[in-house]
This record gives sequence, C-alpha cells and structure tokens, in this order.
Amino acid sequence: MHTHIIGIDGRSGAGKTGLAALLAAALSADQRCSVLAMEDLYPGWHGLRDGITTAAMTLMRYRADGTATYPVWDWHRGRWGAARDLAAADVLIVEGVGALAARIRPFLDTGIYCDADDATRWERVHGRDGPSVQDWWQTWAGAEDAYLRRDDPRTHADLVLTT
Repeated sequence: MHTHIIGIDGRSGAGKTGLAALLAAALSADQRCSVLAMEDLYPGWHGLRDGITTAAMTLMRYRADGTATYPVWDWHRGRWGAARDLAAADVLIVEGVGALAARIRPFLDTGIYCDADDATRWERVHGRDGPSVQDWWQTWAGAEDAYLRRDDPRTHADLVLTT
C-alpha cells in the first residue's frame, strides 16, 4: 500500500494546523488518515533543525515499513516524553514549520505552503499560546528565517495558500 504523504508548511500562525485538521477530517470520511505534527519533534525553541532531522528519519522508516515510532517533545517539562506510534494510513499529513524541508521533500507526494501577514500570524499565535510565547517569538522567528532561506519551502510547494 502506498500512503499519500502531504506536507503542510509555513511560518508560525500561518494556518497550518487548522488546515491539517480540516483536511484530516474531510479525508477521514472514507480513508485512514493520520497527522504528524512537527511541533512534537522540535526539542524546544532552538530545535527546528533537529526536528526536521527527526521527521526525515521517521518518514524514511514509515515509507520502508508502513509504520514508525517517533519521540514527542514535552513542551511543559522541556524534555522528551513518551514515544508515539505512527500507524499505517492511506493519507499521512505532516504539518508544521519544516514540513517541506529539503530533507523531507523526497518522502512527500504533495506539498502545501500556508502564508499570512505578520500581524495576522502574531494575533493567531498569541491567541493560541498566550503571552508567554512573546519571550520566544524572536528566537523562533530567527530559526524560521534561516530555514526559509536555506530550504525555500514556498518555491517547492505544489499549492500556496494565503490564510
């Protein structure tokens, strides 16, 4: 069985998680659908590159075996938590910053890039994560900037959505 893997990328607050949830709900009506959230793979606010590496290794195992187990970062405790199984599915959605990274693209069938203006993104992130995110916003934005320059995910997307 070939699992169709969809990557949904974009900056924080661009609407990736919401799109993934809507897509998964629609597809689940007649297909097995799973979601792999990139934020589960980042080891903290400085972990974007490591999260991309973990995602690529997880997807390599998934493509080879039809299943995979991956580590999950516990954001509240600041350490790795229990591992999670990624079960066989007809469609797997990989969502989060880095989902269209050069190391991940070989495993994808479809790539979607979500875009939004800075004010909208900040409003969404602040509303979702609360005021504590402000301490880390610039750190994470810097990691996103470096990733966007290095991997240029927007250019490699099959579809670009402004949310």
